[in-house]
Amino acid sequence: MIIKVEHEISAKLAEENQHNAAMAADWRAIDSKYTSVAGYFGEFAASVRGLELLERVGRTAMPLAILDIGVGGGESTFLLADRGHQVSCIEPSPEFCRVIDHVATRFEVPVRVYQCTGEAAAALPAASFDVCVFNSSLHHCEDPVRALANCRGLLRPGGRVLVVNEPLLRFYRSHAWFQRQLELDPVAMGHYGGNEHSYHHGEYLAMLRQAGFQDVRAVLAVRNAQPRLALRDLLWREVDGKPVYGDEALLARLVWLVGMKHALQTGPLGRAAARLAMRLSLVHTSYAAVKD
Repeated sequence: MIIKVEHEISAKLAEENQHNAAMAADWRAIDSKYTSVAGYFGEFAASVRGLELLERVGRTAMPLAILDIGVGGGESTFLLADRGHQVSCIEPSPEFCRVIDHVATRFEVPVRVYQCTGEAAAALPAASFDVCVFNSSLHHCEDPVRALANCRGLLRPGGRVLVVNEPLLRFYRSHAWFQRQLELDPVAMGHYGGNEHSYHHGEYLAMLRQAGFQDVRAVLAVRNAQPRLALRDLLWREVDGKPVYGDEALLARLVWLVGMKHALQTGPLGRAAARLAMRLSLVHTSYAAVKD
């Protein structure tokens, strides 16, 4: 069942919805391709992003009430539900909402689908969660602080908001540079249409604090602790079926991964290097904040 929550549809969101409508899987293709919900989310579960999500949610003795925000086709939502959690999701694309609802019905997975943005999440009816997740989605929000503050209002005391798999703007890059690159070479920037932003490490921390969270934490992403996991996503990444990186870029990124493996080894020096690399927005980082 899709629950429509009133929300503002800006020009950028309309563009993003239009793009997502073209990208959404055809229901008939889903029915013919997948015989179980595990098949539907399987590729995501095995990816670096899926492993990072599961690592941050962690293993729990009891099922969690989770709100998954900005989920696209819902692969992350179904992965979390398959782990036994009670999952609701937010997705502004009407077409993606219909896909998620279809998969949930076909495979009898009890997920609740809210059609709205993170900025409208405060209007969710009778909602209370242990965890709110932004998985590669906070950077699509036009007002990320408002979206995070809404999550704080929806969390139970001691609940967590997780911000994972978000793009990082290197310390030597500006927001103006990022916007120029989106215009000059959108494929190389991973541009999928609509709202695209990127933030420095300190900005993610600041946004969580501005949203009212006091206990804010940053942790090195799994892909940096185990660089081999990043090879597929960071070297052979494709956007709309086209390779993102040329030969020179592939070589440079491979050297970077090998260097990171040695630089971020455990021990005092490795931990200090990791902290510095995170502060400079040089390595993928995940964020968590706890509601007091």
